[in-house]
Amino acid sequence: MYAPLQTDRSTEFAYVKSVGVIGAGVSGLQMARALLAHGYQVTVFDKALKVGGLWRENYHSYGVQVPKQLFQFPDFPMETVKWGEYATGAQTQAYIESYAQHFNLMPHIRFNTPVEGLMPRSDGQKGYTFKLGGHGHENFDFAVVATGMYSQVPNMPEWTKTKGDFQGQVFHSSKYIDQATASGKSVLVIGAAKSSIDVTLSASQVSKEPPTMLFREAHWCTPRWIAGIIPFQYVFLSRLGQALVTWYKGAWPAGAPCIHSCLMWILFPIMWVAFRIVELLFACQRGQFGCYYPKLDVV
Repeated sequence: MYAPLQTDRSTEFAYVKSVGVIGAGVSGLQMARALLAHGYQVTVFDKALKVGGLWRENYHSYGVQVPKQLFQFPDFPMETVKWGEYATGAQTQAYIESYAQHFNLMPHIRFNTPVEGLMPRSDGQKGYTFKLGGHGHENFDFAVVATGMYSQVPNMPEWTKTKGDFQGQVFHSSKYIDQATASGKSVLVIGAAKSSIDVTLSASQVSKEPPTMLFREAHWCTPRWIAGIIPFQYVFLSRLGQALVTWYKGAWPAGAPCIHSCLMWILFPIMWVAFRIVELLFACQRGQFGCYYPKLDVV
């Protein structure tokens, strides 16, 4: 059960009865679920034909970066993936779809309906007017923008528009949908973040030769199993791990009790040595030496 969104309905938002949500991805669906549970009239708009957001379709071999127990809805466990395993993109999408069906969210979603703009209502009431692409306008008392971080146009360098003498294909990683695209070809991947590594590994299975990764500077890639023994989440996604980072880097403003700032001044030398050991361990595990040894801290 969801806790009350507000205990006093006489607050400044007491007038809210209808809510328009932009985006039917993970955050949009959770927002719709919570609002419906509290009796609000909810309409979710999405330009696609089904729920899922970035999980609906992405590059070949994409998946979550954490074990399934750290990437599931609190009131709807992911039963199709075992504890500790990493769900694939397809498994995650199927899970999101089942979530929407389980909580009967589908009747409240308008697919193939992009929202082209939001503006204050012109009828004198509080709220917003949604400008819907090809579907007119609709008024809501409140608006929730749940379009996520990756819904924008893919970031492509200007030089990709004029390839010069290069006769091959140039496209964003999000367009690498079919592994056969790299079959029998020489592949160059620009970048060294998660999608770059995923695409490189996928392409290496079918490419003419091992793909080449091109990047400005190396950075640390946390292995799923540290030293092949310890699951990374027990170190970096635990209270102990957060405390170690705080004692090394300091606490975010208003993010931790004063005692942590005091401990940082005392324990910093020890933490500095500890994280250099972690970096050396990662370097040995990943073979990142020489020019491939990152200059930035591991945290």
